[in-house]
Amino acid sequence: MLKQNTLNGSFSLCGKGLHTGLSLTVTFNPADENHGYKIQRIDLPGMPVIDAVAENVVDTQRGTVLAKGDVRCSTVEHAMAALYALGVDNVLIQVNGPEFPILDGSAILYVKEIQRVGLKQQNAPKDYYVIHKKMEFRDDKTGACITLLPDEAFSITSMISFNSQVLNCQFATLDNMENFELGIAVQKVYDFIWDEFCDWYIEMVKPRLYNSDDTASQNAALWTLKTVLIDALKLLHPYMPFITEEIFCTLQNEEESIMISAWPKYAEERSFAKEEKAIETIKEAVRGIRNIRSEMNVAPSRKAGVYVVSEDEGILN
Repeated sequence: MLKQNTLNGSFSLCGKGLHTGLSLTVTFNPADENHGYKIQRIDLPGMPVIDAVAENVVDTQRGTVLAKGDVRCSTVEHAMAALYALGVDNVLIQVNGPEFPILDGSAILYVKEIQRVGLKQQNAPKDYYVIHKKMEFRDDKTGACITLLPDEAFSITSMISFNSQVLNCQFATLDNMENFELGIAVQKVYDFIWDEFCDWYIEMVKPRLYNSDDTASQNAALWTLKTVLIDALKLLHPYMPFITEEIFCTLQNEEESIMISAWPKYAEERSFAKEEKAIETIKEAVRGIRNIRSEMNVAPSRKAGVYVVSEDEGILN
């Protein structure tokens, strides 16, 4: 019979809150048997504790929000996923604000810290909920549906469909918890291609691509697009070998096959810290505008006047 586990030591992670912008610190501590996952708001009087259980989930818009009475804590999903995937049963989590820091936007930093401190086996047996027949839970208001099926192992298939011509159906599958880190690696590459490359860079560079009067600028933009795409295909190749090989061979490049091409390496000369900071500021402003439009139900097609103020005037010029 498998026994419960807790952390072999404490660890802390610091960063900004995605929704609040606050500087936050979250600390994970070992806990006794049958303690479960508990979150303690150490910034509030009395340092109240919230049990991290489904019954305490009060919101799932742009993150998972847990609450007990008036005490809330959001953006907990990446930490919860890492704890479960690595077999942690009991932990006391202390945070000095209303949400966990977003860190790099994935669960990988939680995973690395859990692996660093290690696990400590406890005497109590693990408590499992065994599925003996098909079960389905549906939210008629949102259209969300969870279907549970009996199986010999734990696996998840998640699907989501947006009412959008730009972003429609997506799905992800996890067949084995041992592949949790591998899934994070794939997600990081996917996020870069979809978000950084497609959603931001390509949109920002379109004026240069369409400006035939400035050939040098146009060629530089095309070179960057092609170089980044080829390196991205190489990173994706271990996970999507056939599709990436076909796209790679379609592009005009000096290497014959992606299977024998060199693995991308970090190049210091392609690092532009000042420009990256400026772009992040612009992206933060755009995200803020998008969030306000969404909260005020302003249609994407409707134009709205916006005033943007920055402490660094050079970024806006």
